[in-house]
Amino acid sequence: MIRFILFSVLLVLACGYALMRGGAPERIAAAILFLGSVLSPLVASAWLTRFQHVEHGMLMVDLIVFALFFILALTTRRFWPLWMTAMQGVNLVSHLSILAPDVIPRVYGNAVTLSIYPMLLVLVVATWRHQRRLAACGADSSWAVSYTPSSPAMPPPSRRG
Repeated sequence: MIRFILFSVLLVLACGYALMRGGAPERIAAAILFLGSVLSPLVASAWLTRFQHVEHGMLMVDLIVFALFFILALTTRRFWPLWMTAMQGVNLVSHLSILAPDVIPRVYGNAVTLSIYPMLLVLVVATWRHQRRLAACGADSSWAVSYTPSSPAMPPPSRRG
């Protein structure tokens, strides 16, 4: 119970900080982490059988969270979404651990659930760094722009009479 309370407090503090002080990528990441954390227990097996087999509901939530972080990593100018994607990828692969012989269900449960703590730390540090860049430069570009023209526009041809 104490672990649940500690996690809930850390989740609300980290996501709240990112939502209030972060740029768009930090706010999106906070929403992804928060929704994933809320949905996972809702789709998990009953307490007595939890982590006795592959948690298909949690696996699907983790897959969606991975995909969203991957998209965020591809579209933002920040480097930390790559870290979040990698950590979520490790979390995703940890679902396969229960398929190994003699794996203790509690170990599988810890492997799936504990990866959120470093992700929350990365979110807090990313938000803090965003604030530092704003203070130093006055702006902090968030998104990678792929539609910029490769050469300046040509002026229209002049008509000579």
